[in-house]
Amino acid sequence: MTREGSGKTLTSFKASQILSNEEGIDKVFFLVDRQDLDHQTEKEFNDFQPGSVDRTDSTDNLVEQIKDIMNPIIVTTIQKMSNAIKNPKYKNIMEPYKNKKVIFIIDECHRSQFGKMHTAIKEHFQNSQYFGFTGTPRLPENKSEDDRTTADLFDKCLHYYLIKDAIHDGNVLGFLVTYINTLGAKLDEIAAEKVQAINTEEVWQADDRIDLVARHIIGYHDQRARSKGYNAIFATDGIESLVKYYDKFKELDHDFKIASIFTYEPNPDLSEDKVHGRDSLERMIKDYNEMFNTNYSTDNYDAYRADVDKKVRETKIDILLVVNMFLTGFDSKKLNTLYVDKNLKYHNLLQAYSRTNRLDSDKKPYGNIVCFRNLKEATDEALKIFSKTDDIDLVLAKSFDEYLEQFKKQINALLNIAPTPESIDSIKSEEKQKEFVITFRDLTKTLVKMENFDEFEFTEETIGMDIQDYQDYKSKYLLIKENHDKNKKEKVSILDDIDFALEIMHRDKINVDYIMNLIRKIDLENEEKRKEDISYIVKELDRADSIELRNKVELIKEFLDKVVPKLSNEDSIDKAFTEFEIERKERMINDFAIKNRLPEEQVERLIQEYEFSGIIDREELSDTLTEAKYSFLENVNKSQEIETFIREVSEEYK
Repeated sequence: MTREGSGKTLTSFKASQILSNEEGIDKVFFLVDRQDLDHQTEKEFNDFQPGSVDRTDSTDNLVEQIKDIMNPIIVTTIQKMSNAIKNPKYKNIMEPYKNKKVIFIIDECHRSQFGKMHTAIKEHFQNSQYFGFTGTPRLPENKSEDDRTTADLFDKCLHYYLIKDAIHDGNVLGFLVTYINTLGAKLDEIAAEKVQAINTEEVWQADDRIDLVARHIIGYHDQRARSKGYNAIFATDGIESLVKYYDKFKELDHDFKIASIFTYEPNPDLSEDKVHGRDSLERMIKDYNEMFNTNYSTDNYDAYRADVDKKVRETKIDILLVVNMFLTGFDSKKLNTLYVDKNLKYHNLLQAYSRTNRLDSDKKPYGNIVCFRNLKEATDEALKIFSKTDDIDLVLAKSFDEYLEQFKKQINALLNIAPTPESIDSIKSEEKQKEFVITFRDLTKTLVKMENFDEFEFTEETIGMDIQDYQDYKSKYLLIKENHDKNKKEKVSILDDIDFALEIMHRDKINVDYIMNLIRKIDLENEEKRKEDISYIVKELDRADSIELRNKVELIKEFLDKVVPKLSNEDSIDKAFTEFEIERKERMINDFAIKNRLPEEQVERLIQEYEFSGIIDREELSDTLTEAKYSFLENVNKSQEIETFIREVSEEYK
């Protein structure tokens, strides 16, 4: 049993390779379920053995691979293997394998191995051995419908690596689980299995409840998704509920890209004016095509699924509505939230939750789980079973109040070092600067964790610090970082070993576009208003998060100071800025070339090459310095100086 995110797919595939080279083993079959054979898995397999995965549905291709004695390892689906042994036309090829030594390595063995296909395969390959990998085995508590556990099929567990181990080792994140009561009390307080006698479909799908849940998601999703840096899956309890939610999201005002995917029955019950699931999905795919300029339909469903998979990974889809799909086997670092409006338990619950806990950056402290049903008991039970512990706090995030208490202690520590942001300017010793950097960085990490809670408000009343004070301290933090970066080549510093963790609290979107929009709105005719607008923009520049923007701060300030006061409403701000930028860049290059006795065109060419390729042509740089008659030692020092200049100019004028 290996935990989600522990690398079990790659580990199991590597084990397949090693076994395939063992004498006496005729074939190794790496068996996956069709729904797990996504493009990410295919890439991982092909990185180890190019061409090992056949994505077609053709059993003929599989049988040809089996026939090839030079092909010791085959990656296929349980569905195709089942077809190969059942179809009489493949008998001549498959029959000899009845007594040959074959090994089956089975990924996600908790799910696909409890049906008739597994039984048929085992009966055919009579000299076979099976090894299963899963993060959520079938145990006595969650045994299959026919009362079997994973151990019944695969014998004893050889090794386990639990979710608490993976979290402790920093291989996956823990979970922040939020339970939201959507029924006013009563029903949500009753365990799911005890409400079956109630017409729950009527309750769960009530229009008012659908509206309540959808509005909550729209209201808080930007906060949870870090201003669209991350995205979410919304798991619903059936196609009918999914369609209702989809239509409600279309009705509400928001700017999120919402898509859906599900499997439908070919011949469903269409009584009582029910709509065929295929018709509903066709309508949603039509919206998808308009959103992304694609051309899919249910006729090329597999291609649609592959594109949805790709766009979720690339965060081009903000919220994906599903019933069961994408809740197991799908991994994406940028997926950080799961909305749940269905009953889950045991392995299904933990598999679904684990879609959200892949490592990314400091902005993703844990996987967000938002439950619109009372899954508290089911969650605690699943975590205890699969972590082999009663201490579920090892897996779950702390409460908002606990983080708030920690944050307030960190505020006090910060104020003891620097009572005001301005007081940081008078800190000269590096020891004290280091103390400030570490304290502020840790405070920010706590703040990032608090942000995901509905209770969070960036006000002094709620958390003990307002956003302006935070941004002012942050500007000082970034200033120390920038000064350290500029000086670190000149001397050894005790700040060298600090991870400055720049990817923090990117909440306000104060970037180049934001600042340029403010500049475009400057009142160029009213002098007093113009000065007021410029003053406001300068303050916004001083609290900028964006690294790209901070590289342009001096450029923009100079533009505001020297050019904007001379403009009128007849002038184009964008044109004036572009001309100023070009002229200033040329002046910088010219001044640098003269100062260092270098041909201006050579310096410009080196910069253009770096801007285009990201590579500094050191051979040309060396030739340029030699032509300028620098000595060998001067050449080495000057090379460093020029490389720094090339990077700084490229970043500033990017």
